[in-house]
Amino acid sequence: MSERKKYTHVYEIVIRTTPQKLWQALTDGGMSQQYYFGTRIQSTFKVGAPYTYQYPDGGMMMNGNVLGSTGAAMIDGKVLVSDPPKKLVTTFRPLWAYPDGNAPLSTVTFEIEPQGDVCKLSLTHEDLEADSPLTKGMVSGWAQILSGLKTLLETGEPMMTA
Repeated sequence: MSERKKYTHVYEIVIRTTPQKLWQALTDGGMSQQYYFGTRIQSTFKVGAPYTYQYPDGGMMMNGNVLGSTGAAMIDGKVLVSDPPKKLVTTFRPLWAYPDGNAPLSTVTFEIEPQGDVCKLSLTHEDLEADSPLTKGMVSGWAQILSGLKTLLETGEPMMTA
């Protein structure tokens, strides 16, 4: 049996904000709902704690299809490292793509580095399956999510997408 080739995606973005406000945006469900495909993150963010990104009432629309249902999780995992406002590491299960519950597990790391009036946010998503359509979709999704996060923190308004 051959092992599947793994891929690591790294995305860096500079945001005009403070480390504390960036941490809050990553860990506050009211804020995540404005940039993370309408989902609310929920957790205590203590090491070992579970977390979920919950669909809003009525599920989430993507490409004209309703995904999930009220109260269903789009993503779940566990907190591996929580060092506010510097670093958050979680496992990541993409439940939207695996309704049978057999979603592959990967790891997401957010690192916040203050640089004067701005912060560099580095996202590293490890243990992805190389050349997978799901991985390609997640890479594209991260660009949209982090662009929305930047827009929200810098303007106070959610990014409007078509």
